[in-house]
Parts: sequence; C-alpha cells; structure tokens
Amino acid sequence: MSVTTVSVRCKYSIGDKQTNAWLGAAGHALRTEWTFFKIRQALPNSVFN
Repeated sequence: MSVTTVSVRCKYSIGDKQTNAWLGAAGHALRTEWTFFKIRQALPNSVFN
C-alpha cells in the first residue's frame, strides 16, 4: 500500500471523526506542555525552589 492510498483511506473512512478528535486532543496536549516549558524557561530558578 502506498502513502497516497493510506491517506485517502484515512480521509474517507468512517472513523475519520475519531481520528480528528484524537489528533486534536494530542495537539492540545503538546501545546499545553510547550507553554509550561516556555513559562518555566522565562521564570528564574528561585521561583521553583
């Protein structure tokens, strides 16, 4: 199976709404983690001790 075949199958499959929901949740989790990482970098270490 080629990559094109897989992407077309995923795009038009019955479960594409669940896939989109899962990807949305994963993206939200990554953005949240990135935000915490950037905030921790911006604050001095004395705040966390």
